[in-house]
Parts: sequence; C-alpha cells; structure tokens
Amino acid sequence: MLQPTLAAHIVNFGVVERNVHVIQQTGLIMVLVALLSLVTDVGCNLFASRASQNVGADIREALYLWRC
Repeated sequence: MLQPTLAAHIVNFGVVERNVHVIQQTGLIMVLVALLSLVTDVGCNLFASRASQNVGADIREALYLWRC
C-alpha cells in the first residue's frame, strides 16, 4: 500500500517540480520497500506451508489412531 503513495510523491514533488533528487531518493525508498515486501512474503509462505503440513499430519495421525 506504500508504493502508490511513493509513486504519487515522485509525480507531485519530483516530476512536476523537476527535482531529480526527490525522484532518486523516493525511487530508492520504493526499491527498499519492494525488497522488504519480498522477504516478508517468502517468510509468510514458508510459515503457511509448514503450518498446513503439520495440520495435515495431525489429521492423518488422528484418523489413523481413531481407526485402530
């Protein structure tokens, strides 16, 4: 949700006012936000896959013990 706000900042204060420093600085912040998002998304997917595997294993174990 931060990327559109940063893009608007580039347009409003960088492009309109022809301020290259604002464009470069905000662009760098956008890259850092994108990298942070990438890292957190990978972590979220890892935790979600581990949780789903554990739930599946618990369900299989419970069904196996229930049948015996």
